[in-house]
Amino acid sequence: MRILEGKKRSFFTHLTWHEFFAAVHLILFIAQEEFRRCMDTFKDPHWVVVTRFLFGICNSTSYEDLKVIFPSWMIKDYKEKKNILKSLITLEDRDDISEDVIRLSGWVHEANDSEISQKFQECMPQLIKMRAPSYPTEASDVVFAFNTFTTPHNLNLTMLSSDNSSAETLLRGLHGSQTKIKALNHWDVPMTDSTTQALLPHLDVMDKLDSDEEKLSLKNRFILHEAVERLTNPQGLTVNRIKGDRWSKYWYLYIHQPDDDVMQILQLPLGKIKGLNIKDVRMTYSTTQALLPHLDVMDKLDLDEEKLSVRNCIILHEAVERLTNPQGLTVNGINGDRWSKDWKVYKDQPDVDVMQILQLPLGKIKGLNIKDMRMTDPTTQALLPHLDLMDKLDLESRSTDMNLNLSWKIFPRK
Repeated sequence: MRILEGKKRSFFTHLTWHEFFAAVHLILFIAQEEFRRCMDTFKDPHWVVVTRFLFGICNSTSYEDLKVIFPSWMIKDYKEKKNILKSLITLEDRDDISEDVIRLSGWVHEANDSEISQKFQECMPQLIKMRAPSYPTEASDVVFAFNTFTTPHNLNLTMLSSDNSSAETLLRGLHGSQTKIKALNHWDVPMTDSTTQALLPHLDVMDKLDSDEEKLSLKNRFILHEAVERLTNPQGLTVNRIKGDRWSKYWYLYIHQPDDDVMQILQLPLGKIKGLNIKDVRMTYSTTQALLPHLDVMDKLDLDEEKLSVRNCIILHEAVERLTNPQGLTVNGINGDRWSKDWKVYKDQPDVDVMQILQLPLGKIKGLNIKDMRMTDPTTQALLPHLDLMDKLDLESRSTDMNLNLSWKIFPRK
């Protein structure tokens, strides 16, 4: 684009200026038939900015402003061209309509025109399934466009590469609109304090939420669990494939999670923890003691006993055995009354640990798995008194293992 001023020649070097003046020329000065022949060109990704400018110029307010600058006889077929542009507002027949929705939303935002908005609403399905915009400007476009809806629409939204600013813009902008977020997957987006707060008002109308809690601070995990628990119908929301009323009281502790975080969860009021997964956490004596009061109201506990000291392991087994209703608690998929007397000895576990288990009072060991260890004379002798009360023994017999070979001779006498 250049301007001639006498003998001087001036240039607009920035491409945006070229694109703007191209749009002005197309919308104002060429005949509608020629304009119509450009329809396929407008769909070209290289023309995306020009097309957006076209929609901005066809806004009625912009048109009135342009009539002041340009005499009316210069402006050709303005209304007809606007109708031609409206015909561009359609969705391609494909599974993923995300890019189309974001592009059309940009046109609607730029036009800010009731006729354009109505055409956009008419082409949108009742249930919109899409990836969230990656950039805040795109998120603003989608928010504007969806807020022009005059009839209810539902939205299934997946946040893959969105930043927190885009996520927050969407969540805050859509709240209170005719577009209800029914399903949200923000697994790949770390949630900040502000995005967590922006999410909360949507929970009451949502059916499904997929969230990577490991990306949440402990503070925001507490906020989200409490918000789901307070819902009018928490069963109506599924969080990570778990019904909301259950998920709000189900906790997962992650590898490398600080002991302070573990303690804060275990210091929740009794009844706030119904299920707990601590498989990835090495439990200390303090955290083990903090867990004990919750056992009586819990129904599921998943742990890795190999990460427990033998002292803490014995404490937990005895605590489960003493429960009012140990059958009401499932530990690692086993009913508590059974698990409390079911023991496993791990590879490289010190003999002193094994002896502590085998020195438990008779009747405390109903099942024993010693496949991963080689029994010594003392541990073999310590095992023998328990055999009469046991119903399950898992071991790996080797031809060179004299202790086990001799032990087999004991069984007929039992």
